Amino acid sequence: MKLRDRLPNTLCFDLGSTLWDDRPALELQWEILLGILAARGIASDMAELRRMADEVVRSFSPTLTRVLVWQLCGRDEPSYRAIIREMVERMLPRLNEPEEFRRLNPLLPGVHETLAELAGRHRLAVISNNFASADRWMEFHGIHGYFEHISMSGAHGLHKPDPRLFLLSLEALGVEAHQAAMIGDRLDNDIWPANRLGMTTVRILQGHYAVQQSRYHVDEPDITISSLTELLQYSR
Repeated sequence: MKLRDRLPNTLCFDLGSTLWDDRPALELQWEILLGILAARGIASDMAELRRMADEVVRSFSPTLTRVLVWQLCGRDEPSYRAIIREMVERMLPRLNEPEEFRRLNPLLPGVHETLAELAGRHRLAVISNNFASADRWMEFHGIHGYFEHISMSGAHGLHKPDPRLFLLSLEALGVEAHQAAMIGDRLDNDIWPANRLGMTTVRILQGHYAVQQSRYHVDEPDITISSLTELLQYSR
């Protein structure tokens, strides 16, 4: 495993649990999900969802809520698709209201100050599993302007941990993998694929995925931090 004591010139960031705290939004999503399940005669509660979620996170499943829905609907694909569709239709209008989005996804401490300082020394980009239009959420927080390039999975039909999403971003930025770092909260979606490509990797121990444990050496980040502000000590 490569060892790094400083960051390369190009820094790629995840969004949820990296720049903002998406746990309040996830709690609302689960409340909506419980109502949809109850209307279909499927009994569950928040305590069960939290217990199941910990298992999903530790198992390195690529998504969280979608896996919960799949399990709770008895692995019935038509029911699964209908529940997901209804949940998204009820959730998205809330997220597309600026004040509501900021309430449900508050910026983590020191993000503006840290990004402003990093942007003066590095090229900044985003690689996120999100809707193609999710860059408007960055605008709601006033951080969109710090980033030179933004790759949302919904815009490319590719989702982390697919390394092709990373490669598309690196190509757009005109840099090689060893010239860039990936900063995110997930070992499976952020650290593992970036390590395989030869990027520097930084794990932020925040949110639901802080409990993930590495499966083997390729999951190990080069740098581990507990808040974004700690990046500055590795910045040139």
